[in-house]
Amino acid sequence: MDHPPIPSLAGQTLGNWNLLRQLGEGAFGAVYEAQHQAIAQRRAAVKVLHPHLSTDAVVQRRFINEANAASQIEHQNIIQIYDGGVTDRGVCYVVMEFVSGQSLESILEKGRLAPARAVHIAMQIASALGAAHAVGIVHREPTPPAARRRRVFPPRGRGGKPLTDGRESGSGSPLAPARSRSFRP
Repeated sequence: MDHPPIPSLAGQTLGNWNLLRQLGEGAFGAVYEAQHQAIAQRRAAVKVLHPHLSTDAVVQRRFINEANAASQIEHQNIIQIYDGGVTDRGVCYVVMEFVSGQSLESILEKGRLAPARAVHIAMQIASALGAAHAVGIVHREPTPPAARRRRVFPPRGRGGKPLTDGRESGSGSPLAPARSRSFRP
């Protein structure tokens, strides 16, 4: 069933979060860059369930359950969940760590990776998936767009210390928040 275009919520407020700009939109919702009202330096990504889905109690429950599942995972390559809920107006949302950077998909569009870099990235994604599996969560659809550059890609030396100066930024979870329960953001 086709639905009318979803108006952007940029410029509006959800909880303590001012929605600055829309970052993307998919079948289930839209994601916004947001800024905390009281802690000005705190940025987040806010995923908002589309209005036509927010009225479905099963979809709404699944959306919040996935955020709860994702929040159980502690791993450097998995986005952290900060907040979420349903507003008085029925807007269902989840607030998570903001990740700037490129998706693995966009990096792969530029051409093949050097074998060592490909192995390094694959090991980080596998480690994140292992952390999710350790708490009983299986990602339904681990795809390149779900992996982000900063956290997934900087080479690390012994003890997990970054070998780069941090300029390759973008935070990442190989687990996209919207694809959780089975895969976590």
